[in-house]
Amino acid sequence: MQLERQSEIPDTADTIAGTPVTGAAPLAASTITTASAGTVVAYPYTGDYRVDVLLDSTPASDFSVTSRWNYGVPLGTQGYTITYSFMKSVPSYGGNDSSTGISGSFGFEVFTNAQKQATRDIFAHLSAELGINFQEVTETGDTIGQIRLGQNNQSAAGSAAYTFLPNTADDGVQGYGLSGDLWFDYTYAPNHDLTPGGEGYETLIHEIGHALGLKHPGNYNVGDGSSSQPGNYLAAAEDNSYYTVMSYTYALEGRDWYGIYDLLALKTLYGADAAYQAGATTYSFTDADGRALKIIDDASGSDTVDLSALTLGANIDLRPGAFSSIGRTELGTPSERNLSIDLLTSIENVTGTSYADHIILSSGTASANGGAGIDTVEYLQGRAAYTIAPNGNSIQVTAGGVNDSLVNVERLQFTDGRFAFDFAGNAGLSVKLIGAVLGQGASPDPFIAGVGLFYLDAGTPYEDLMTGAINYQLGASHTHAAFVNLIYTNVAGFAPAPDQLAYWVGELDAGHFTEAGLAVLAADTSYNLARVNFTGQSLQGLAYTPYGSSGGETNPNA
Repeated sequence: MQLERQSEIPDTADTIAGTPVTGAAPLAASTITTASAGTVVAYPYTGDYRVDVLLDSTPASDFSVTSRWNYGVPLGTQGYTITYSFMKSVPSYGGNDSSTGISGSFGFEVFTNAQKQATRDIFAHLSAELGINFQEVTETGDTIGQIRLGQNNQSAAGSAAYTFLPNTADDGVQGYGLSGDLWFDYTYAPNHDLTPGGEGYETLIHEIGHALGLKHPGNYNVGDGSSSQPGNYLAAAEDNSYYTVMSYTYALEGRDWYGIYDLLALKTLYGADAAYQAGATTYSFTDADGRALKIIDDASGSDTVDLSALTLGANIDLRPGAFSSIGRTELGTPSERNLSIDLLTSIENVTGTSYADHIILSSGTASANGGAGIDTVEYLQGRAAYTIAPNGNSIQVTAGGVNDSLVNVERLQFTDGRFAFDFAGNAGLSVKLIGAVLGQGASPDPFIAGVGLFYLDAGTPYEDLMTGAINYQLGASHTHAAFVNLIYTNVAGFAPAPDQLAYWVGELDAGHFTEAGLAVLAADTSYNLARVNFTGQSLQGLAYTPYGSSGGETNPNA
């Protein structure tokens, strides 16, 4: 994908419309994690590497961070109004990109109506989300916007777009109004795909990111070699569009909005609007949402992710900064890591798909309705850290900082083991089979339990699994007498009397029962339920080791 270059030249020659407002202290960042190996932060402007790799200052050692429209007041000061306008002609001060030789006047064109509307929509979204306001002004005489948008021909430089950061200098040139100017290459066809998630739209939000003060997270710019000067650079493991739209490393899907690091940096610069998506909000998704990289940003309220319309299982992680895999790509394949949760956002509830889902909930009070399918909720400590209270098809899980209500969730995963709680379904069938045929009683082997669950979850008929277990235990050429002795001993606790043995062998010989059918009946008796402590196991869960491959077992953040 061909995307842009970034230049930095300061403002201002023509009259710039804008209103600074002093105010709040910098936004408190989310919990800072350890940077990936290879991340370099020469200038820790905020102490949060996820933000610092996207900020720019001239000189770089100026920790006040000069590349922002509210420069001169503390980071995060809210209430500033930034104006923008669409160029009608080549600016009087030019619009040249000195590193590539691109002239702003070469092939100049105004933004199309579609580009203008997409730009207005983006600025309206940012106004609602951040602590700043955007106001469109019409260019008349010397009145222009702080951010100006136009098109030219950049084909000779192999560039798709370029933008000048606010309040910065390039090659020592001073006194120009280039700060915030954004130039699209109209000859590059993908730039005209302005559908959210399309390449042109992704380029536009990338360039607007520059216009607001965000730099590239890596040591690169189109037209420039790598800098030999100290700087802030993100490691390759995180320098990609999953984390930031400012990256040059792209996922299969395009971004339809800023990434988790972008929003954290923009909120650090300009603050966050506490009213954005406040209250109870439901975020509903379909398969088509798998065609773009999406983000949920929500200021407050008890919020829900609804995946019930999907036609395949989902891997959903509601923790701030986490990634989920939902929907399908344009090729129809399952999407991966395409939904993220903003680092300052808490999502409390999830409604799952009708298929196998893997779910990680946020801390605090949360809920999950797994829907149909075999669903797993994962917890990030050992089993002993939690109190688990099953009740029918619901489970209450509590611990320090955790109070989760689970409905239609069949499996729980901990750092030290996995447990099945669907005792009205496959877990119950497995326990009864293992007791009646394998004689393992109240403490079944987790590996054997995992095998049983694997086949039942995959849709194997219960009697077919019974037949397989009987043949596993006795061999395929066993006699009916051997079978009756096995089942009787495992279920009743002692061998059958001669007359009882003869009766049941006769029933099998006459074809009144199959071995599998008789084993199913025996497994359901009160004798077997008592020997396997069915009620006790249903409260503790059936410990199992995953066997083979099944849905709902993968954490996309692992």
